[in-house]
Amino acid sequence: MTFTHSNMALPHINMAFPHNHMAFTHSNMTFTHNNMAFTHINMAFPHINMTFTHINMAFTHNNMAFTHINMAFTHNNMAFPHINMTFTHINMAFTHNNMAFTHINMGSIQ
Repeated sequence: MTFTHSNMALPHINMAFPHNHMAFTHSNMTFTHNNMAFTHINMAFPHINMTFTHINMAFTHNNMAFTHINMAFTHNNMAFPHINMTFTHINMAFTHNNMAFTHINMGSIQ
């Protein structure tokens, strides 16, 4: 290329610089925008994790409550035979006393 051609090319090259600058600036702004979007999304994850943790704690709490209730029912189930045996024992005592009084009454009638 001759010196004249080079001279004619330089203004065109110079005119291209602002366009390149605007293109790079636009690209930079796009990257920055995307960065902020991903940061925003990343910030959401701890909140999502805390929500799931909260739900898990609720399930655990309910499980413990049901276990507590089950233990109460089991306790009552074990207590009932003892209560029944106690009443049976009392009934046997009343029957024993009734037989004794009957025996005494039969003796006093004769």
